[in-house]
This record gives sequence, C-alpha cells and structure tokens, in this order.
Amino acid sequence: MKEYFKMGVITSPHGIKGEVNVFPTTDDPQHFKEIKTCYFKKKGEYIPMTINSCKFFKGMVILGFEEITDRNDTEALRKTEIYVDRDNAVPLKEGEYYMADIIGLDVYEIDAEKEEDIEHFNPDNAVCIGKIKDYLDTPVHPVILFTDKEDNERMVPAIHEFVKKVDLTSGRVYMRLIKGM
Repeated sequence: MKEYFKMGVITSPHGIKGEVNVFPTTDDPQHFKEIKTCYFKKKGEYIPMTINSCKFFKGMVILGFEEITDRNDTEALRKTEIYVDRDNAVPLKEGEYYMADIIGLDVYEIDAEKEEDIEHFNPDNAVCIGKIKDYLDTPVHPVILFTDKEDNERMVPAIHEFVKKVDLTSGRVYMRLIKGM
C-alpha cells in the first residue's frame, strides 16, 4: 500500500510572502486546512513542509509554509506535487478504499447478476482479466482504468454495481462487467 497520497500540484507563486497556488487533486480540498505537515515530491524524495496558512480562491488552494518566506523561493516550485502521508489522509468510511491503493491490483471478473450472489461467490471461479492501471476523477464518480490480457485499455465506473469486492490482502479486485464495457 502507498504511504503518500497526492493532494495537489503547485501551479504558481502567490503574492510576495512565499505563498503558492495549488491545484487540488483530492476530492476534499478542505482537508488542506486540517493538515500541518505535507510533503513536496522532488527527485523521488518526499520532503516535509509545514503548512502555516491555507486559503481558497477560484478553485485553487493558496498555501503558505514555514520553510518558505520569499516569492523568489517559490518560482522553482512550479509543477511540484504535494503529498500527505497515510496517517494524515482523509479518513475512510467502512467499505471505502484509497484509489491509489488499488492501482496495480489484478482485476477478476465474476458472474454475479444479483446482489446476494456476491456474498456467496467462489473466488476460485473468477477469471483474471487484467490489471488496474489508473483511475479518473469525474464529476459523477471515479472511473477505474485497467488493461486487459490483450493490452486493451478498459474503463469501469468505480461504483458498487460493477466493483463488487476489493481484496487488498490478495491484490484482487472483483468486478461484474456488462457487455461492451
């Protein structure tokens, strides 16, 4: 499982006191207000940074850091990704998963037409059809992208009607797909 989750990307400096404009990549930008430490990803390393101010303007998050007090220091930060560690990530509700944790898992197709069938299906009868490659956030719900055995990219809405079970321990995601999907 991943230790760090991307929260946003620095787009530009903001003002003269070392603040930056951040494009949020999290589904809950308000979470920036709750965290004190985030991480800049630079050359594969996660560098801790202390957030000392957080504002919102026109869909952007404006962050200030204790370690940065001058606009000149922010110029080189354009396109820097901002991460949060697992301990400070948005808490999950029961049955929820961080999308970053399912990337790379194997996709197994099951034949479960009725909701009650999912509780009784035999995982040994499921067929491995591919591997999760990525996901897309859409206005309605996330979409899982996976590559099938023929190396075709396929998309599945990340909703319970299709994603029936996520088993992080075994590295499997069980899906019920419909024709044409």
